[in-house]
Amino acid sequence: MNFFFGHDVKLAQEIDWFFNVNHLFLVCIVASVVLGLYFALHAKTQKGQRVTKLVLAGIMLVLEVSRLIYAYSWHMQNGGTVANFNWWWEISFQMCAIMSWLTIITLIVSAFVKKDNKIVQVFYNILFGVAMIGGILTFTYPDCINGTLPLLHFENVQTIIQHSLLILAPLYLIKVGDLKVRFKNIWMPALGFLGNGCLAMTASLLSGQNFSFMLKCDLFELVGLNIAFPWHLPLLIIIVFALTIIVYGIGELVYFIKHRKDDKIPPQKIVNKNYFAMSVVSFVIAGVQSMIMLLLISGAFIPAIKNGLASLVCLLPILVAIAMVMIGVNYKRRAHGEKFTKNNQIACVVIMFICNILIGIWNLVFFLKENKK
Repeated sequence: MNFFFGHDVKLAQEIDWFFNVNHLFLVCIVASVVLGLYFALHAKTQKGQRVTKLVLAGIMLVLEVSRLIYAYSWHMQNGGTVANFNWWWEISFQMCAIMSWLTIITLIVSAFVKKDNKIVQVFYNILFGVAMIGGILTFTYPDCINGTLPLLHFENVQTIIQHSLLILAPLYLIKVGDLKVRFKNIWMPALGFLGNGCLAMTASLLSGQNFSFMLKCDLFELVGLNIAFPWHLPLLIIIVFALTIIVYGIGELVYFIKHRKDDKIPPQKIVNKNYFAMSVVSFVIAGVQSMIMLLLISGAFIPAIKNGLASLVCLLPILVAIAMVMIGVNYKRRAHGEKFTKNNQIACVVIMFICNILIGIWNLVFFLKENKK
């Protein structure tokens, strides 16, 4: 047991896991785990699928909590105290940590709601386009594997299994028919990346620690790209989201091949072009302007809000994006002839008004700050 859980189990020579035979061995292990579980988890009945989702969520929850407990016990055994335990870093706001909790929540919620629940469908797509991509990147550049410990030590086993489940979960949802990968839904993982960035940036500024490469990207520096904060983020986003575009393209191709012999369903007719144009504008604001807001807020205010509660302002872009997506979806329905209820219309007006007020306040503060320089 000490070999598996021991805090003092160190190898005489550190193992290199980067781009060598060891790396290939690790990828083969992960591929075997993911594919083995994918084909083993049949669960054809609705009850069986519910149980499978809850079991997967339970395993991920145990692994995540166990990681925190293990880190805390190691800290205390080495003379640490509750006060100087690095709670921020160990709880973690890395991309995969955020996606681990989202996967756990999504699997639990999806076990008790209908498959076509619109909010859960958004989460499904975020798991496929963000969580799975994060899991794959973890093993593409395996800096999470502790080379000073044996591969079968708890730290490494926990990391491998947890990140493998991040890859498996969305694949299982596709297998049971809960998730259909369509390119038209790629805005959903885009929203997921924005949300991940807002949470990680807030945590980074509050704690002063570099979560999810928010404050700097060491990988860029290794290849000689010394891009100042926060302008390294657009390049990072483009690289990672390009992978999402690729996997969605593959998913769309598979869907086309699978359904090419089906009767073609005519596209919904646009009965009101003005409403359709308003829906497009809403989605553009949800994505582009919200991302620009995150970059400019963090870049303009980092000296003032670092380690302060004012860092919560970095959550503003995702709130604006969610509101604008809600408006865009409603206008899109209206464009296709669906009627707005009175409550729908009031909600859209109120949300649009609040968003514009928030954006206006942010622009005013940014303008005043820049003029003081």
